Amino acid sequence: MSCDLVRQMLKLAPMLKLGFAICLLAIVGCSALGPTSPPDAWMAGEKKPKRLVIILLKNLTPEATDLNVLPNFQRLKSHSLSFAQASLGHLFPVSSVSHLVLTTGRFPRHLPLCDDQFWDRSGLLGARNRFYSVNKLSASDFSKILSPVSPSLLRKVPGPPNSKLVIAPRTDEAFPLASPTTESRILTGVPPAHLGSEKWVTDGILSFFNTEPDWRMVLASFDNPSTDFSSSDEQLGRLLDFLEQKNLLNETAIILTSHPTIPTKSTALRYYLKNKDLKSVLKFASQLKTTHGISEIYYKKEISGRFYYIRTFRSSHSKNETPGLLQSLGSDHSPDVIGFLEGAADNISLLVWSPNIRFDNPAIRNQVEQAPVRIVDIHPIALELLGLPQDSSLDGSSLGIQSLIY
Repeated sequence: MSCDLVRQMLKLAPMLKLGFAICLLAIVGCSALGPTSPPDAWMAGEKKPKRLVIILLKNLTPEATDLNVLPNFQRLKSHSLSFAQASLGHLFPVSSVSHLVLTTGRFPRHLPLCDDQFWDRSGLLGARNRFYSVNKLSASDFSKILSPVSPSLLRKVPGPPNSKLVIAPRTDEAFPLASPTTESRILTGVPPAHLGSEKWVTDGILSFFNTEPDWRMVLASFDNPSTDFSSSDEQLGRLLDFLEQKNLLNETAIILTSHPTIPTKSTALRYYLKNKDLKSVLKFASQLKTTHGISEIYYKKEISGRFYYIRTFRSSHSKNETPGLLQSLGSDHSPDVIGFLEGAADNISLLVWSPNIRFDNPAIRNQVEQAPVRIVDIHPIALELLGLPQDSSLDGSSLGIQSLIY
């Protein structure tokens, strides 16, 4: 039964018994007469947000957010800036590295983690020059490794540590987001009896919202399957429903993004050589050319105290754009030789909602949305949205988003 018909019947209310009219409204559930959330929950204005929510997913492409089977991604996208040219912007597609790049706003060459292997040159965790698999590091290991990391978003967003939450199913995803670890609550490790890690993450966020009404920041990572986003969509809907119903969207900025987690062996081959003299390195690089699927080969060279990657080979059918990202990687602890494979891709989804973003200038909005944004840019974008000072040491840029802020 349509809402128009209900309104016509209400005009005849004197001729109807009141009980019947009330029952009719309950059955129809006309949203125009009984909204479940404030109608102006998503209205933009001049109010600067005081809260920030950043949600990370895996392998979510911009095209996926348009699917009709994902209504909550569509709901957020319809109210947000959507960056069509968003990409990972650094090497390599490893969750811990991407999370650390996001929260610090720095490229991997400035960070202690740049790969899925941690090269412990100074002996922080034991013997010098030992390699550790990042996904097997403990919370204590991460605290030691990340202690020298530059101040992160957690430190820059105002509020005490108990007003900020970092939550992720796995230790190697949570702690890179939570550096420094003294600036927030950290929840990680899904109980075996819990139904789904994404639901566990959402349950944790909603519990935090309810127990800390003056919360300021949430950094959350969904451990979603690589191709099925239906559960992620359902959990996103729960979060949006809460923010709508509590009328918190007018003081909350939301950034939803993703990062590719293609197995690193399918994107590039990385080698740390024992003999690092130029002759040995070039000999090894030359031998690497015979590897099936190799499209480009680079070796690392130090020039005036800075590390660069020099190309020694490129196949005639190479279409790989990833080597352009090498400037984000070169450091004393990055691989000595890298061989790129065909087909590496790093497109990601990036949606940004904030109550102080102007949507009334389509030309400027389109210009901003077409900017080639990267994971490293999310840190300065968040600072811009919250009205916080920019940091000149950041590798990222706010991409002119200030032109859309009231």
